[in-house]
Amino acid sequence: YFLGEALGLDRAELSIMFGGQKTKIGEGDEAIWKLTRQAQKAGVANLILANETDPQAIRAGLLQGNVTAQTFNAKIDEFLAEWGWRTGTMVDPLSKSWVEDPTPLFGHLAQNLRNSEPFSLDAKLAHAKATSEAAIERARRQLSTREREQFNLALEANQKASFVWWNEDHNFYIDQRTGIPLRNIALAIGKALDLEEPEDVCFLFRPEIRQVLRGEKKWQDFSAMVQDRKDYFEHWKNLRLKMPKFIGTAPESFLDPILTELDGLSSEYLARLAEGAVEKKLKGVTASPGVAEGRIRIVKNADELHTIENGEILVCEGTSPSWTAAFTRISACLTDQGGTLSHAAIVSREYGLPCVVALGKATTVFKDGDLVRVDGNNGIVHLIDL
Repeated sequence: YFLGEALGLDRAELSIMFGGQKTKIGEGDEAIWKLTRQAQKAGVANLILANETDPQAIRAGLLQGNVTAQTFNAKIDEFLAEWGWRTGTMVDPLSKSWVEDPTPLFGHLAQNLRNSEPFSLDAKLAHAKATSEAAIERARRQLSTREREQFNLALEANQKASFVWWNEDHNFYIDQRTGIPLRNIALAIGKALDLEEPEDVCFLFRPEIRQVLRGEKKWQDFSAMVQDRKDYFEHWKNLRLKMPKFIGTAPESFLDPILTELDGLSSEYLARLAEGAVEKKLKGVTASPGVAEGRIRIVKNADELHTIENGEILVCEGTSPSWTAAFTRISACLTDQGGTLSHAAIVSREYGLPCVVALGKATTVFKDGDLVRVDGNNGIVHLIDL
């Protein structure tokens, strides 16, 4: 980015030059759609649609069904064995994996079954690749011979060590999974102690857990404190969306590219946060080009993703790998924070969705059902009057 801007290239153009690369996250989305098609062929779509929030009812119905239904039940187990080791939040022992609770999976299957346009990862990647190559050629035509040499060297280095696939595969193998073993250990301890809520163990510190395991103290010695910690956790969790995005004195400049390109921190971003009331337009950073109109769906956490309907525009603080299944249904993505290398930006480019990041206050300015026009080419979102 620094070289591109030094050469006079447009930042929005630079952001789309690395599209079209298959990642594990995208492969997982494709696997959900494959399972969707298998559900249709097995004739179990109505069972899933009628019980999308009740995995046990779906499983029972499949096991009580014909051979085809029972075979599909085995397909679910195969999917979870490969793709179910994912959580709604990252590095959080309170977050259940899809293996433990497949409710999000069945929610996504139900929404996919309602969607008349099936998702094709290969088609999306081909379009992203073509868009990327076109942007590269436009850039080269603007440059002198010497500048083009510099550009080609930087491009080759970035393609061979691409942050795009590295970040998404890192998320798949590490960020989504690291909380699961810790949770499993906590649950095992809780069950061994015969606790009514085994995950309460997550609210003890390691020295405290060791004292209980060694018999130096009893669980009852900590039970009141655990409840206080749970109440404290829930209190601040519920205040999260009301808390300011930035606290303290702003630095004079942002020299760390990770803070800007991944997290979206910049002087412009802080200025947007400081602005007064916004009426009909928000300005952010172009992360993925294109234009879309649709109804707003504000999502606060990954547990709500399966409720997103086809064509809606996702509005959130930011996304993580567990959110990508919904990207196969939305028409655009808007985030309060994040930069051109954030997860939302990367997936939007791969799936050909307009995306504007670092809007600052999209989750508070807009409300569910608002009709908006997203101009991903210029990083602007317009509220449409009806």
